[in-house]
Amino acid sequence: MDLSIIIINWNTKDLLAQCLGSIFQDLSTEEAEDTPLPRVGEGPGVRAEVFVVDNASTDGSGQMVRECFPWVQLIENRKNVGFACANNQAIQESTGVLYSYACYEVERWPLDSHREVDIVQGACMILRWEALNQVGRLDEDYFIYSEEVDLCHRLRQHGCKVYWVPQAAVVHYGGQTIWSE
Repeated sequence: MDLSIIIINWNTKDLLAQCLGSIFQDLSTEEAEDTPLPRVGEGPGVRAEVFVVDNASTDGSGQMVRECFPWVQLIENRKNVGFACANNQAIQESTGVLYSYACYEVERWPLDSHREVDIVQGACMILRWEALNQVGRLDEDYFIYSEEVDLCHRLRQHGCKVYWVPQAAVVHYGGQTIWSE
């Protein structure tokens, strides 16, 4: 597997459906036999697996994923274990060389080239498996927010570089899980 996409969810069923639909479009290939839906898993030049870790949602998110997106590997928690722990659960199961955490729109800089930065948002982070093994997974003492600051700091301490890449086009609806019930 080339890419493992990890999405953490808590009571954002509609946004999750939009996100998975977008991933489905981006990764779909030819029509699969016996189904009107395109196969997911091998997009243009990339083989991917998608994980959704649901942190005890009460809005039917898990059922929606099972029914509408059967190609997604769903991990359903009985309680909200937080962003870092939920990511670590999917990382443990993933086989991809790179990991991606949800979607986020980052600061706007000129779109001519990438640049080295101190940190990137955890909601849109792609990591090499080797780097993650070198520094360890997300610190679960961070329930939500700032776990990416810690991770980027540890990466830089181990000689890894952190880059902002302007060609990455992603959208994050920030704070949705905080405001969901």
